[in-house]
Amino acid sequence: MPLRFIFNFLFYYLLVVIYFIFAYFKRHLGIVGSGVRWMSICLVLMNMVHVSYALQLVVKKDFTIAHSQRVSRREVVVSSSGLMK
Repeated sequence: MPLRFIFNFLFYYLLVVIYFIFAYFKRHLGIVGSGVRWMSICLVLMNMVHVSYALQLVVKKDFTIAHSQRVSRREVVVSSSGLMK
């Protein structure tokens, strides 16, 4: 889990750096033409990273809730079977 978080973190900031590099080139040097729309592509990629973070949090929360419910059911079954003996 921590390794995936580190990779996502680095990927996100790499996209931010790429976005500002293209913004600099477009504004000051005029190298990147307006027809290429690199800044729009970078913005879409950054939004995809935000969506992936949100989905990872939702999946992690659902897994945690399901796991805690499964453990609590197992404890109830074990305690009730202990009472029957």
